[in-house]
Amino acid sequence: MNAASEGASALTDCSGGRAAGATRGDGALAARLSGMRLEVGPAHSGEWAGSWSSRFPVARLFYVLATGPDVGLLSDSQTQTPLLPGRWALLPPGRRIRHVQPAGIDVVSVHFRLVTGDGLEALGECGLCGGVAPDWRDAFLELERCQAKAEAPPLGLACRVEGCIWEAIAALCERDGDLIAARLSGAELFAPLVEAVARSPERDFSVRDMARIMRMGESAFAKNFVGAMGESPRRWFNGRRAHAAALALLEGLSVSAVAEKFGFCDEYYFSRFFKRHFGQSPSNWRRRHL
Repeated sequence: MNAASEGASALTDCSGGRAAGATRGDGALAARLSGMRLEVGPAHSGEWAGSWSSRFPVARLFYVLATGPDVGLLSDSQTQTPLLPGRWALLPPGRRIRHVQPAGIDVVSVHFRLVTGDGLEALGECGLCGGVAPDWRDAFLELERCQAKAEAPPLGLACRVEGCIWEAIAALCERDGDLIAARLSGAELFAPLVEAVARSPERDFSVRDMARIMRMGESAFAKNFVGAMGESPRRWFNGRRAHAAALALLEGLSVSAVAEKFGFCDEYYFSRFFKRHFGQSPSNWRRRHL
């Protein structure tokens, strides 16, 4: 989310929205999530027809306004949800999603981030989730109209939008609560490292650098990290770096500027790195998502 959108979409401190999200699922996890920073980004609506795959550095909440004669579908490696009027779909950050959207599907989407104090995306390991909510239409479209005018949304609208997002998060927690809790617990064990990478994602941290931050020997650090986080330190760091680079592209930086910012010697090597994580070159990804 770029700086221009933040002023028009800083929908925070709406206790009603958080309370709505905390009424379902595990109470301890809900309380943990409700204390995190919810950042609501741009809303977009329109008829997006075609078939493609997407992978995005922030979460997206889709809401279907209308459909044509054919039913569309969103799917990942484990779940699929039909695109029918009144249905929503939560697309977690970093998840590869397959879109099949026939002509006539009218969708509104809202980007958001649920972030821990040290900068970790709380929903990053989850899968696609969907449900029915016939009363979200007006809130999302009103938010889009405010953003088009570069106006901050009224507090009541801000809380309504947050309430919709928290309701979707609560449904996700009912299914993936154990996964989310394990991810957050692992991140807490390595909080100094998570925070250091969040502060300087453009720095190329080696495993030795990461071990030093945690004041551990390199081999002990690597073993403990895999046990807590479920992947190697280097793979985790490369994912964080790719995520930050994608956010920089969303903020309007050119591919060459992002490559330089993240220390790649040229666009070619940056493009290879980016494609391994997002399945397409940064220039193609940028054209589709900006």
